[in-house]
Amino acid sequence: MIPNSPPIQTPVDVREKSLTRVAVPWSQWFTAVQNFFGIESTWVPSFTGLTVVNGTGGATYSGTYTQVGRIVFWNVVITVTGSCTTASTAGTTTINNLPVASGVTGTCAVVDDLTQSLGNGLVSGSTVNTPTWTARNTSINISGWYST
Repeated sequence: MIPNSPPIQTPVDVREKSLTRVAVPWSQWFTAVQNFFGIESTWVPSFTGLTVVNGTGGATYSGTYTQVGRIVFWNVVITVTGSCTTASTAGTTTINNLPVASGVTGTCAVVDDLTQSLGNGLVSGSTVNTPTWTARNTSINISGWYST
């Protein structure tokens, strides 16, 4: 042996070492899976200031959303039947119950059933401010995304 040299070590076979398992609470695991794959759900949007003239039909409202982590993608459809029309006025017509409150201000796009753009709206908190559209006898699609 050479003076002041480190001792020779016997190699260790790592295959003999056991792995330590980490227990993760179910709620944390489930949240991680939801954040990775997203949460998909539906809700019934509530409007304030939307002008609806039922005529010989009516209007129904449906909403879908997907949340992936802190990002929420959402879509609202106003479906009309018969001679029903809907109209919106910017600044007074709102969707006031987004399913997940936004953390930042965002925008949304509005199109009618004929795929004509009706403009953009503003998303803030749990509220969507829609743009103005004149009375229409077509379904309306309002969609956007935002961060919580």
